[in-house]
Amino acid sequence: MKRKEINVFGTSFLDLLSGALAAVIILFVIVPKGVSINPDLIKEVKEIEAIIMSMTPAERQHPEIINGSRRKRIAAGSGTSVTIVNRLLKQFEETRKVMKMLSGGGGRRLAGMMNAMRGRK
Repeated sequence: MKRKEINVFGTSFLDLLSGALAAVIILFVIVPKGVSINPDLIKEVKEIEAIIMSMTPAERQHPEIINGSRRKRIAAGSGTSVTIVNRLLKQFEETRKVMKMLSGGGGRRLAGMMNAMRGRK
């Protein structure tokens, strides 16, 4: 039986983002006066949501089909730059690799990679 691949760009991710955005808004109401929420966090969540909403359903399902002209269209549609779209796609791909390693019993390999990055053996 083939495992179902987790698709971060799917509807569930948008639901998660909407939930995260709602949580940030709720924090504005709950957080005591004098404590501030980082406005950059709110801006970044909104940018990510706009980028994903600017993708077609096919692009959300298969982000590897997003070429240069599609990246320009997504950036224009989301009100961001191509650089920000590229950064999101790269982060997604890196997260996908880590999730694949962890789900395939590669936890030891990941630990080894982390130790190697820290300069340990």
